[in-house]
Amino acid sequence: MAFLNWEPSLLLGVDDMDGEHKVLIAKMNEIHDRVAAGASKAVLTPLLDGLADVTKKHFAHEEALMRAANYAGFENHAWVHKDLLTKLDKHLQAFRAGTGTIGDDFFAFLRLWLTAHIQGIDKKYAPVLGKRVA
Repeated sequence: MAFLNWEPSLLLGVDDMDGEHKVLIAKMNEIHDRVAAGASKAVLTPLLDGLADVTKKHFAHEEALMRAANYAGFENHAWVHKDLLTKLDKHLQAFRAGTGTIGDDFFAFLRLWLTAHIQGIDKKYAPVLGKRVA
């Protein structure tokens, strides 16, 4: 069973962002599956680094689209991205410094981040960006 499932409630109607959100969910599910299977720190490290990399690229792309559309909520949205990246980095630092286990707190963070972020603040820019593809 997947950790997170793509649901219609996550759909923004902004093709690029919907596609990138699906990639993020797939990466989160892969990490969750590997943790559940007892994967080693050596296996999990590149998966976590990959999630961080895709997240940074996604946020940069999203911010570029908002900037290009002169989205009024850009500053707040960019601040939320910065905060999420800081929290993600803290989780990754704790993982690297530890024994290589990932706790439920990390997955709770991922679930809240993805669902609340998409269904909350991302939904606010969706009408402005529409079906725009960059």
